[in-house]
Amino acid sequence: MSLQEAERRRKQSKRDREAEQDRRNHHLHDEASLRPHAVAGRAKPSSDSFGVGHNRGPPLEHLSAEDQRVLTLKEWARLNGFSFMTAKRLIKAGEGPTILQVSRRRIGIRLIDNARWQAARLRSA
Repeated sequence: MSLQEAERRRKQSKRDREAEQDRRNHHLHDEASLRPHAVAGRAKPSSDSFGVGHNRGPPLEHLSAEDQRVLTLKEWARLNGFSFMTAKRLIKAGEGPTILQVSRRRIGIRLIDNARWQAARLRSA
């Protein structure tokens, strides 16, 4: 790749990042603007309300602080008595508990979700 091509790609990437950030700043990434037919007639959840709504899940008041504690994947594997690689395989196969996306690159598992997952896997003797 020539230096000119590399410079052109770098500038384009910068423009793309700025355009995306500008779109986010102006809330143009809203589902209603991207897919108006999918949300027609559906009330948009208020940002100041609590409870069940878009990406909010059920209310958490009834859960204790310990239930809401988030485990790393390694901690979750250790708690359940299997290896880190087995934990990764279970998650990848969709057979693990509900995953909490802590950040862009980090996932976790709440203790309550682990307990529900374990209860769902019980079998009679």
